[in-house]
Amino acid sequence: MKSTVSLRDQKELTLLRRDFHAHPELKYEEKRTARVVCEKLKSYGYSRIKTGVAKTGVVTLLKGKGNRTILLRADMDGLPIEELNKTLYCSKNKGVMHACGHDAHVASLLMTAKHLKKEALAGNIKLVFQPAEEGGEGGRVMVEEGVLRNPKVEAAFGLHVWSALPVGKVGVTPGAIMAAVDKLEIKIKGKGGHGAVPQVTIDSIVVAAAVINSLQSIVSRNTDPLDSVVVTIGKITGGSSFNIISEETTLVGTVRTMNPKTWAKMPGLIERTVKGVTQAYGATYELHYKRSAPVTINDKKMTEFVGEIAASIVGEKNVIRDERTLGGEDFSFMLREVPGCFFFVGSKNEKKGLVRYHHNPTFDIDEECLPIGVEIMKKIAVKYFSYFPKPPHF
Repeated sequence: MKSTVSLRDQKELTLLRRDFHAHPELKYEEKRTARVVCEKLKSYGYSRIKTGVAKTGVVTLLKGKGNRTILLRADMDGLPIEELNKTLYCSKNKGVMHACGHDAHVASLLMTAKHLKKEALAGNIKLVFQPAEEGGEGGRVMVEEGVLRNPKVEAAFGLHVWSALPVGKVGVTPGAIMAAVDKLEIKIKGKGGHGAVPQVTIDSIVVAAAVINSLQSIVSRNTDPLDSVVVTIGKITGGSSFNIISEETTLVGTVRTMNPKTWAKMPGLIERTVKGVTQAYGATYELHYKRSAPVTINDKKMTEFVGEIAASIVGEKNVIRDERTLGGEDFSFMLREVPGCFFFVGSKNEKKGLVRYHHNPTFDIDEECLPIGVEIMKKIAVKYFSYFPKPPHF
């Protein structure tokens, strides 16, 4: 790829990413990140900058001709993970890490903003730096606070650096590409007592183990094998000593689905399973089932548009048209309101040892992916209004 991002800008882009990587902040705490974003935008000539959107988000508008507007988005927050990398730019904030690539997203959108200032645009570009993607539903909060209005947004685009794809590859997939994210908490109540006399107790840990195993039968026996469903229990809390049968045990987990029909029926299937198992053991339960981000669904025409742009940059053979994951993404809240496309920019490089998956304490990216993301986002803004001479219907 011959990049239009100059060597000087590539250096700035890399330094920006490393600065954000070294100073990660958790959801709704991205104060330093937002401050740096504002400083850079001002240095690029932006003056219409709104801060404090969804608590710590930043939004700016680049005016073009006419009154049509599209949105480009980057998420800003890190994760509660202690970084184990030994790079010069590793996290300086104990227990917090950019283990998902949001540092790269912020840097890429900033450089896109810099380049777009030099372009003659046929419409407006709303640049959105969003907080709290990691479990905070910052995308939902931004939508509720009106990020898609004033001016009205007709299409939205976002990227994610992606360690499942080698650098130089771009994933542009129509339809459902990332899963709906549900959270569940199951509190199992038994009858505690001495570990030596289990016959007079109801062991909540044993019941919890049976519940965990039975929940997996929902995937294997209650949903279509051609569908995509995951039920994961990620946390178990119960017990106080080696010789005490626990009165109460709590399970916390997540449910991931790609099919809206399956998504709709999962709470009932979970409830039925938990109820049946606990009754069989003589225990009781409390179930709290919470919806989070919906399925991330790319619009077909918008995806074709982004796919053509990606092909013009990395070559058609390097555009992957079926890259999907059961990971979740709250950009889905925006795509539920307006058509758009969320795409993956490959960041893996086996020769450099950059192969760790997202949310790993040694996650890192090949920074050669950064200019690719900038090129695609820039071309989306420049080409959109001629590619779609009329606003899409939604």
